[in-house]
Amino acid sequence: MPSHKVIKRASEFAQKLVAVWEKAGKPIMLYPQSPKIIPESWNGDRVFRDEIMESSLPEKQKKGLLDCLDMAIEEKEDLLTHYAKSTFIREIVKSYRKAIAELVGMDARNYRSTPICFITANALDVAKGNLEVKKALAKDRIPINSELKDALINKAVSLIKQESNSAKDIYTKALSLELLTGRRCYSELGLTANFHPYSENELIFTGQAKGSEEKAKREYIIPILGISPSEAVKALLEVREWIQSRPWYSENISKNDIKKKLETQIKQSLFSHYLPLFIPLAKAGHTIELTTHDLRKLYATICHQALAPQKSYTQYIATILGHDSIGKTGEIITKTQSSEHYDKFYLV
Repeated sequence: MPSHKVIKRASEFAQKLVAVWEKAGKPIMLYPQSPKIIPESWNGDRVFRDEIMESSLPEKQKKGLLDCLDMAIEEKEDLLTHYAKSTFIREIVKSYRKAIAELVGMDARNYRSTPICFITANALDVAKGNLEVKKALAKDRIPINSELKDALINKAVSLIKQESNSAKDIYTKALSLELLTGRRCYSELGLTANFHPYSENELIFTGQAKGSEEKAKREYIIPILGISPSEAVKALLEVREWIQSRPWYSENISKNDIKKKLETQIKQSLFSHYLPLFIPLAKAGHTIELTTHDLRKLYATICHQALAPQKSYTQYIATILGHDSIGKTGEIITKTQSSEHYDKFYLV
């Protein structure tokens, strides 16, 4: 059973949290339901933050909820530091839930609703996840300054605009299109993607490689970096015509087979053209392990900063990368969990 000291701490925290919540107008939101099978990357507090920011609540209420969430994250992390090995950890959590519930006149079993959910969601598992994510991001995220960002985009633009369509140039064009359009290098640019101009800096993309047939047919409006829509269409056509002219190509070729045929040469292009741009960061002590998929991550990071910095990162990139599903009634359900894997770089 929790000690008197812990119960007192829970009561004091509850008073502070509820005061902030009431000042914001007592906004009610439900904490996101965790997946039945929880992946290691899933972080309920981050998902909840995104949902708050994207909600239709007044700004004052959003700010109040976000302030409460920050207070709760800090409290949970401190609890985790001191009591993670305690056999009473779940009871400690219940004492917080009870203290908050009594102050606001709610049933303590209503654990997914604000303000109770802030401190109790998934007990302290969420707090543990926050600590691990925070440590990982602090250790591994790679800073991209404006000079490097421009160098990456300029490199991709110059490679795409090459007139030569030798095998070597085709590999670099496919790779560079991933950076400038965010589409997957092998499965989409190599096989399923279709581009059509939409606006001065946007394309209509079909051919989403992951997900249902409905997703593959769905039109996504996506931003492009550095080149015009017509140049992107032309480069994709050149890549696909070259692939379709290979003796190993057939109309029934699979995504995995396309990857096997292109992977070695495209990786060589990555190491030849893009990895050298990261040498200053490596000399500064950053661990640089560049993959083709990292160019898609760079695309997402650059687009968010340039086009929608006011929006939630995971929510925005989920939209432009196609991290969504189609519900039973045809509604689009954005999935931010996948987007959390893309937080490898940040702009400085």
